[in-house]
Amino acid sequence: MLGDSFTSAVQVPDQETFIAVMEKELGKCAALKNKKVEGVNFGVDGYGTAQQLLTLREKV
Repeated sequence: MLGDSFTSAVQVPDQETFIAVMEKELGKCAALKNKKVEGVNFGVDGYGTAQQLLTLREKV
């Protein structure tokens, strides 16, 4: 996931971030049976669209 402070979510426990919830819920999906789902958090506080695009191009 790319994003700003909402994505980085440093103010909540890791298991309660929307990325962790997404991993858990996708893990229950029948279409993904026997496949590991892993969300990777590229959220950075203060990032805007331009910084997110650079992160996408250079690191993701």
